[in-house]
Amino acid sequence: MSTSDNTASSFMLSQATQQGQTPEDGGNIFFLFHGLMCFAYNYKTGLCELGMHSKAPEHEFKIFAFQLNVSSPDLPPPIYAYEPDSYDDIPGGVINFEIEEPMCPGVHYHLPAQDDYYTWNQILDLESRDFYDRQLEKRKNVLKPKITINHGLFYVIPTSRLFRRVEDSTTTGSDLGTIAYFAVCAVKHRNSGTVKLKTPREELTLRGSTERPVLIVISNSCADYCSSNVSDFPLYYRAFKIRSNEKKYHLEPSGRRPQVDLSAISFLSGLFTQKPLDSIASNPDSPCGAGGYGRSTGIDDSGT
Repeated sequence: MSTSDNTASSFMLSQATQQGQTPEDGGNIFFLFHGLMCFAYNYKTGLCELGMHSKAPEHEFKIFAFQLNVSSPDLPPPIYAYEPDSYDDIPGGVINFEIEEPMCPGVHYHLPAQDDYYTWNQILDLESRDFYDRQLEKRKNVLKPKITINHGLFYVIPTSRLFRRVEDSTTTGSDLGTIAYFAVCAVKHRNSGTVKLKTPREELTLRGSTERPVLIVISNSCADYCSSNVSDFPLYYRAFKIRSNEKKYHLEPSGRRPQVDLSAISFLSGLFTQKPLDSIASNPDSPCGAGGYGRSTGIDDSGT
């Protein structure tokens, strides 16, 4: 996992260590994110924002919602599915998820003082010291639609592989360790709590419980279309600009992490072996890994 200094990251403004939350605490509502997308924390609104990479060939944006049964390993049919023909199908370009009556209000990122296997800094933060160490200039009209979430604990399910960041046209690189395979948001709410999906076109209200949690999957992956041994990380360069003196990078696998006990959340990743989610999960050796803008106030905040 990344060991970069996160003190300049906006994600640190809403870290979870002071909230008494951990990934093992579970939830009534889960979000799973997989594919090319970028996260940013907007401290002005208190929202987690993410944008789908709309200029990545063969990648498809999808949203599924399921009412799970924790006593069964089987994935039930979705209670909601959104598979648009275009990234522009959302009027206004924004999807809001509004969670009501959470037990731990606000957006919180799992960034403990001592890194663990769920640590949020395994997101590929493009503005961190691992990459460009500054706020990047974003290319307009690339990250769409924008999705906002108002409450939850954000963490990752990491890759089983270790990765290196390598300069293009060279073998020069540095170790990143494990990176995010899935990003996760978990919410515990009171019995009357709900999550609402809101767009100008529709509004859907879902209610989860400890025994029957709601799972919302947000995907922008290529699955069967992508190479099985080459990461699509370079496609992120279509979403932001770099300076003439800055290098471009790609990712290469470099080994495997030690075996760890992820049983507390393993049921989430296990669902991706079942239809319709089996068509979404990318190859773990060349994952469609989520990125981040850790020095930006929301995904639209741009440097120069």
